[in-house]
Amino acid sequence: MTSQPGGDSVCRIDVELRPTERVLLTDIIGHPVYDTLRVLLDEAGVDQDAITPRIPGVHVGGFWGRYGAGGRPQERALSPTETYRFQLGVIDPEMIPVFRQVFDQVIPEGAQLPYSGGTLEVVSATQEYTDRQALLERAAAVDTQAMNVWFRTPTCLEETETRTMCPSRGPVFSSLLENWNRWAPDELVFDIDRDRIEEAVRGRPHFRTFESHGVAVARDDETDAVQTREGFSGGVTYEFAEANGALQNALVAAALLGEIAGVGYYRDRGCGDLSVRVAGDDTTGLSPIPWLGPSPLSIRPSPFRDQESH
Repeated sequence: MTSQPGGDSVCRIDVELRPTERVLLTDIIGHPVYDTLRVLLDEAGVDQDAITPRIPGVHVGGFWGRYGAGGRPQERALSPTETYRFQLGVIDPEMIPVFRQVFDQVIPEGAQLPYSGGTLEVVSATQEYTDRQALLERAAAVDTQAMNVWFRTPTCLEETETRTMCPSRGPVFSSLLENWNRWAPDELVFDIDRDRIEEAVRGRPHFRTFESHGVAVARDDETDAVQTREGFSGGVTYEFAEANGALQNALVAAALLGEIAGVGYYRDRGCGDLSVRVAGDDTTGLSPIPWLGPSPLSIRPSPFRDQESH
């Protein structure tokens, strides 16, 4: 863990916020998150035309805190007496200096940020850096054959024209490895195909925790029409009974990067937020992501109660 980036750095920014007044939300995840991300970039003076409609190297984590009821069934309320947390993960080296600029100029303590028609005041903000080599060493230091993964926000996985509505090992680890490889140095690229993943890994979903979600991922400014995608949230234990040491290390390291990068599609809109727990891991890298239990869209508890932190 370091406060300064290196050549292969990935970055996580943690921000604690407090609403200046009661804010009503219809969509906690999706285009409001993306709109806020765009505002952060605009406030930092980033050329919006240079950024595509999706920002694949950036993940916006869930917006976590205690929600109140709104006036309508699907509405939630943010309270000015509560604080809320969200995380930004950056794995594209070209975006690292951009978000250092966001951190330095836009989200210092006391700054006020627009969010879904309201205003949030920054209570605190931290940034941490690690790299793929450190994550791989962390994975190699763990002697275990299983890890728990909590899909904390709606996760959207697609294979060709088919949407995956459960955390099947193939699409999950393929997405995690794609995130790892896309910006990895040549010597740390993993050549692992779908067949090897499905032979080596077994998934044990905790079905009572699973829910499906419709996520508003885009909105047409002229017609106000909303584009939605389907996703899932919940917990699963992945077991590596058939994986050799090198393969297991690669898959665990890719999952640890997933805590920063997310998994699946629409990660820049708050989807695909992960928390990972590996038995025996002393978490010598980034500060551990809190095991916050249910998705902000859910009332169901985490299946891994003994590993929660509050």
